Amino acid sequence: MEPGFGYASAPAVTFNGIDISGQTGVAPTVTIGIDSKGRLDQDNITINTEGSNWSNLFGSVAANANEGQIAELEAIGKSDKRYTTAPSIVFPEPQAKDALGNLLSSNVTATAEFTLDSEGEITGVSITNPGNGYITNPEVRLGSAMNNEIRVADQQEILDLSLNHNDVPQIITEVKVNPRQTTGSIMTSTEAADKFLPEHRVKVVNSNFRTIINNGYKQRKGSDTFFTSPRLYNTNQTIAFLGSNTIETINSNDINKYNTSTFVHIE
Repeated sequence: MEPGFGYASAPAVTFNGIDISGQTGVAPTVTIGIDSKGRLDQDNITINTEGSNWSNLFGSVAANANEGQIAELEAIGKSDKRYTTAPSIVFPEPQAKDALGNLLSSNVTATAEFTLDSEGEITGVSITNPGNGYITNPEVRLGSAMNNEIRVADQQEILDLSLNHNDVPQIITEVKVNPRQTTGSIMTSTEAADKFLPEHRVKVVNSNFRTIINNGYKQRKGSDTFFTSPRLYNTNQTIAFLGSNTIETINSNDINKYNTSTFVHIE
């Protein structure tokens, strides 16, 4: 009915009940296993003897000797952070009290610590003192200052920007080049010998990865007139086309305003 928690070893199971009238009950013998969290394992029960002569029978399990102690502490969401020293873990004081509401003298505050790998990342947590007198699961907190955390990870970031290009699933792929045989001469006493190029891999760009055609200058200028549409450095039109407009009055981004030639380059 209740698997418990934190048993260090499998507890003993005892039985008592009501005998059948005129007979003496013989208690069965049963053993039960525990799982990795110290809970009774209902799938690991062995009935050694069935017992007999009972009209009603009740089973009970020995109390947990570790009651009131911290059985497990799990670190979740450690993230990709590195520390110069492990953050400290702070437990609240245990809450067990006597009949008058006073904290028990047997109460002991639990302690635990994080374990770090060679790079300073948290790999797990271990209980250094399970404490005593906890009646509910305690809420723990981190007590370290932030200056023990390495704020920026020492790693190289590569960002590929595909501006104004077709979207392809994979821009760069690796292609295996098979060994290739070549024939050549060797400056020794031997005759011509065969040479083998070893197998290797090369990186190639996806052939579909190219500039979006419709974003070109000619495609985007549309049907606007010369004076209202964006133009390249040279207008590629004759001076006569400009009519009464002085070259210097045109935006310098559209035409070289200092060009004094009779003709602007024709495209």
